[in-house]
Amino acid sequence: MDIILANPWGLAALASLPALVVIHALRQRSRRVLTSTLFLLEHAGPEPVGGWRLDAFRQAFPFWMQVLACLALTWLLVEPRFIRADSRQIVAVVLDSSASMTPFRTESIAALSRHLRRIAAVAGRTEWHLLETGPRRPPLHTGERLDDLLRTLEDWKPTLGIHDFSDAVALATSLAPADRGAVILVTDRPVTVPAGVAILSVGSAIDNAGISGADCSTDEPNADGAASEPGGVSPSGLRWRAVVTNHGTTPVERRLALRHGTAASLSAPSAVDPPSIHLEPGQSRTVAGPWPAGAERLILELTPDRFPFDDRVALVRPVPRTVRVAIRPETPGGELLGKMLAAATDTDRVDSVDDADLVVEPFGTAGTKAAVQVRRASTEGSSDTADAEEGPGEGSGEGETPGRIDPTALFAEAHPLVRDLTWRGLLSGPAGGLPIGAGDEPLVWKGTDPFIRVRTEILADGGLRETLILDFDVDSSTASRTPALVVLLDRWVDRVREQGARPWAATFQTGESIALPATDASMTFEPLPNGADSTPTALSMPFRGRAPVEAGFFTVVAAKGDGPPLLSGAVQQGDGRESDFSAAAPLDTVEELRLERIRRQSVEDPFLPGWLALVAAALLAAWAWQATRPPLHTGRA
Repeated sequence: MDIILANPWGLAALASLPALVVIHALRQRSRRVLTSTLFLLEHAGPEPVGGWRLDAFRQAFPFWMQVLACLALTWLLVEPRFIRADSRQIVAVVLDSSASMTPFRTESIAALSRHLRRIAAVAGRTEWHLLETGPRRPPLHTGERLDDLLRTLEDWKPTLGIHDFSDAVALATSLAPADRGAVILVTDRPVTVPAGVAILSVGSAIDNAGISGADCSTDEPNADGAASEPGGVSPSGLRWRAVVTNHGTTPVERRLALRHGTAASLSAPSAVDPPSIHLEPGQSRTVAGPWPAGAERLILELTPDRFPFDDRVALVRPVPRTVRVAIRPETPGGELLGKMLAAATDTDRVDSVDDADLVVEPFGTAGTKAAVQVRRASTEGSSDTADAEEGPGEGSGEGETPGRIDPTALFAEAHPLVRDLTWRGLLSGPAGGLPIGAGDEPLVWKGTDPFIRVRTEILADGGLRETLILDFDVDSSTASRTPALVVLLDRWVDRVREQGARPWAATFQTGESIALPATDASMTFEPLPNGADSTPTALSMPFRGRAPVEAGFFTVVAAKGDGPPLLSGAVQQGDGRESDFSAAAPLDTVEELRLERIRRQSVEDPFLPGWLALVAAALLAAWAWQATRPPLHTGRA
């Protein structure tokens, strides 16, 4: 069985051995006496006269007994335990995936390696699991070879923003229950964890300043031709803007440079105006400038520090994902709905239905485009009495008179298109009473009749057509005063936009969800260059509906097709809170966990009472020998 020293500090007791040697080398000083009868005193010892001096070490029985007692006492103090040969344990290590771990990554790996080697010695066999706290991240390693786990640590890349650790810790706890294993969370600051989970942190509060965020926008110049912000206006009116923040406790002076170009090449860094930025503790400053002419990509770079993630930020020239809207003639309420759709983000009005992505048309119109269909006003039930009750129009706003108002209440389904919307302000006539088809999905009910629904149809070519059906008379309703309908149409535009295959470009945060048409696609990712002359290696991977988890540039192309990219994008670090290290601090509770594993996986030395008896016997033997030794000399010389 292997031996584990539960208390290695007990080895300090060995320091008593040199002290014993020094003590036994001490002798009391003696007085010299001249005499002619020295042969009579040949066997007499010198008489001490006071004082001490070091003399040659002389072996003696008490010395060896005292040495034996010191060795036995040291063995007792180190608390030896014998590891059972059949012992087995499970150790799960959870690595913090937050980007704030980057400055401490090397130190964390070194500290973790030391602890894991010591933990491996407390059991005959150990099963290792290496996990990350990031959601949707697979386990890094599973096996019984510690060296394989340590090599896998080199692939650990913490890049995420602030996120919840609870799911990863719960998974690790299920893999390594407290009675059969141990869980270690590697992070950079103290956090709250369940009982039995050890924390290993080598973090510390470091000063850091970086780019909190950057974007680009089109700003019109003022009347005098000046831009609304410093930095000027590019010929296209497109401008970049960045916020630089000092998260530290001391003032800093940082230099900002800009690189721009195309996907094929980037320029060398050039200074911006102002090139040097002075920041007091906690201060933020906005820096802006014109977008370089002809540039597709742009990188802003601060002078580097210990945390590299916020020292560089990427941008691409935005290409909006515009939805083209056409309105068929004679559509009931078409102009009102057109105004509502124009308020949605990135929509353009076109005249031709063939050029449109979304068509507003009367109910029952055949087509292949996504549509908003409106039921025509019903003439049934009209009478002189009804005409006499008509009041000022609410639909067109041009004095039209509404039809009969149906007071039946409206109820919305729990659907993303109508979630959190209030329909009490929408007054209209009764629902049209259209039967619910196999491809219909009601969104809003008027009593027991569908009032607003989504209809999905299978086209002849196998594609799908989605239609938002407003089954009421829009012109004779209060639709123009109902914000819920405006929001619904805006959401419908977004739904149509997600199905569009027109190329576009935008800047995203790391890991952000991206909606593209349902098709197989691949993604090419290019990390940010580390220096002016470096050329990063592009990586190809399947597109999983999210932006990459590292900062850089990427393109998404259809898996089968030679056309232009579906999407060109830039990725920025998503969480500025990762740049603040004020809460980072060292913490190590792994040793407590190791001692607990030692107690569970080992047995104590069965001869401990014998070693204690040996200490007592050796000390008694030394004292007895000294007490029974006859004196060498009595009297005076």
